[in-house]
Amino acid sequence: MIACSSAADSEAPRQGNKEDSAPVTDAPRAPDRRDSGVEPGTGRRDAAASSSKKDAAAEADARSGALDAAVDTTRPEPSEDARTPSADPDAATDTPAPGSALPPLTDPGAKGPFEIQVEETLEGLSTHILIAPKELGRDGIQHPIVVWINGAGTSSTSYRAMLDNVAAHGFFLLDDKQSNFEVEPEVEAQRAAIDWAIAQAAKAGGPYYGKLDTKRIAIAGQSLGSVSTFGNVGDPRIKTSIHIAGGLLGNPQGVDESWMKGLHAPAAFLCGDRDTNGLPRVKRDFEGAPPTVPVYFGLLAGVGHTDEFNKPNGGRWGRIVIAWLRWQLADDVNFAKFFTGTDCEFCKGDWMAMKRAID
Repeated sequence: MIACSSAADSEAPRQGNKEDSAPVTDAPRAPDRRDSGVEPGTGRRDAAASSSKKDAAAEADARSGALDAAVDTTRPEPSEDARTPSADPDAATDTPAPGSALPPLTDPGAKGPFEIQVEETLEGLSTHILIAPKELGRDGIQHPIVVWINGAGTSSTSYRAMLDNVAAHGFFLLDDKQSNFEVEPEVEAQRAAIDWAIAQAAKAGGPYYGKLDTKRIAIAGQSLGSVSTFGNVGDPRIKTSIHIAGGLLGNPQGVDESWMKGLHAPAAFLCGDRDTNGLPRVKRDFEGAPPTVPVYFGLLAGVGHTDEFNKPNGGRWGRIVIAWLRWQLADDVNFAKFFTGTDCEFCKGDWMAMKRAID
């Protein structure tokens, strides 16, 4: 069961409660040189990539048209005074995030400052691995918690470039070792991981005692992992959620769509514009989310179902994930401007965005 599937998904036989894509297609693939339009070994764009201005304009119009149907035209634009200035990626961030004490950060796409540890075996949580800062609690930091679910049939290794960097930015991350093809078990396993982290933070004498911020918990996932994450958005302990390439509403495998009604915390819905099967479902999630809940929908140009994750630090997915977590989980107001305003960082260039209750 999955909402955002690759082209191969529509050809694969569906069984039981499986994700749209087979395991081999759900694993992130190596970057395709054709996607970048860069001629190997030259650093120059090849002739196919150097399209005319007319072609570029037509492509931009097509991308814009893909989003038009979901825009809420009844919602007034915020006043000029209420808009947050657009992000300047070169501007210095001199003040630590209020309440989180994470180190100052300018570029969310950069490698994080923490050396990380990876624990493959966790007492009391056999389904997950831990990826976290090696020196937990340094400088009195209480680390926000992130619980990630992989796509169907994939292991934690499929997303490690991105997940390792999330930990390197100071987040305490739990990832399921091996995702299957069933949504319900993933929902339960994610909930168990949340319970485990909270219990460990309160366990006197334990390695995580007093070092985790149990008031700041995020849940996230890709593909089937995104769909499964909706099963826990109603948990009052959740401060935010991130859903990449996986839509709940109208999913062809059938899921409990009432989960969407429980969404109470800010959410990011992300999909690539080449993920043609999944894009309509992710848009439908944006439309169907509770109207008072802050929601951001980001459409990334030139990206399919499993692209980007194997790039350094998770590529463009990794960059937006870190920025969202800094803002919504670590309460770093410096990153609000990456998402708010009419000219925000993730509203232009490779990104097209729709937003509700954010600006």
